[in-house]
Amino acid sequence: MRWRIAPLLLGAVFALRPASAVACSCAEGTPSEAMDSARAVFVARVTGHRSLAAFGSGNGFVNGYDLEVIESWKGMASRTAYIVSGDGGGDCSMPLDVGETYVIYGHSNGSEPLSSYLCSRTRPLVDAADDIRYLRTL
Repeated sequence: MRWRIAPLLLGAVFALRPASAVACSCAEGTPSEAMDSARAVFVARVTGHRSLAAFGSGNGFVNGYDLEVIESWKGMASRTAYIVSGDGGGDCSMPLDVGETYVIYGHSNGSEPLSSYLCSRTRPLVDAADDIRYLRTL
């Protein structure tokens, strides 16, 4: 009798467990790999933020950021740039802080604005010593 109840109890435990949270998971590559896969690579200070959710962007991006480009290695000839991102969390996006400076690995499919996310190695400049060391050898 005991062996007949055990599978039922085990099934009930799995059926009643809380739904698991979706988390961002990616294998972070090297600065060289990130450079190769990005459309643009540059250091920039965030000068402005606007919420895109209010405009119903529908593409998963809810934040737009205006940037002042400080140094560029790939795909950025202008001194200003614009990127989009989500709110962070399980969508792997990376909200940026106005006034902060970042190493940006921007991605785009042509006509879309550049986007940035955690798995692209985009990070605050203060946390990007390995990236800067590599990029400045180019």
